[in-house]
Amino acid sequence: MKSLFTNEAIVAVMEQRGVTRKSAMKWLNRNHPDAPKGKAATAPALEPVHSGAEQGVPANPANAAIITEKPEPKKIVAKRNKAALAKAAESLQHKGITSEGLASRTLGTKLYNVAGRPTKAQLILVYGPKGPAMTWPQRAEAGVSAEQFQDALKAKLAAETK
Repeated sequence: MKSLFTNEAIVAVMEQRGVTRKSAMKWLNRNHPDAPKGKAATAPALEPVHSGAEQGVPANPANAAIITEKPEPKKIVAKRNKAALAKAAESLQHKGITSEGLASRTLGTKLYNVAGRPTKAQLILVYGPKGPAMTWPQRAEAGVSAEQFQDALKAKLAAETK
């Protein structure tokens, strides 16, 4: 793009104002003598469609093309949700996760929350060194279910402090 200003004028503004070349060019374009004064020209606004809009009659005949009613929203959301679900299911299939595996993981997360979100150290304290690697059904077979975990932890901590 060809500049209206000399390199010396641009450099002088850069040094004077402490700005980049791009900012100096913008400043020069805004402040040169031929620059238009005031706000930029805008298109005239149409009159609002308020009076008579309830009856479907526009306030100004020039605005007759303006639709006063909103069109019904399209049912794209349902398609998006179906597409998103299909895509998620497909990605799970690619990862080798079946619906049974997903259900097991969901159940494990729920039991983890029921147990009070135990840390690895707490699992080791209650179940032994293999505690973190065990599943919740295995932990229940070991004698302490998720519902009983906090009580067992308190008992172990009390026995440890004695």
